[in-house]
Amino acid sequence: GILLKQAAEAGAEVIAAEAKRLAPRDTGALAEGITAKVHRAQHGRAQVNIGIGKAEWYGKLLELGTETMAARPFLRPALDSKADEAIEAVGDALRDALRDVL
Repeated sequence: GILLKQAAEAGAEVIAAEAKRLAPRDTGALAEGITAKVHRAQHGRAQVNIGIGKAEWYGKLLELGTETMAARPFLRPALDSKADEAIEAVGDALRDALRDVL
């Protein structure tokens, strides 16, 4: 339910913040367009989408590269480097929520 959603959001924000930090910068719009949203939270599981907005479509080209441009990934490296910290944030959020209830 709501506690799982809040905990998932806490973990996702860790990864989204790192992706914003790593995003290639020109105007800063790409970094600002990175969002983390809980898509589904039920039955003890949460699905979180971390990605870029429609206006920042070019971020996909930067992340994956093209035939003529080398990849400049920022989403995957954020996940790889911050996964453990995100898991800790989820656990902390759940512990805090349980403390408030008890």
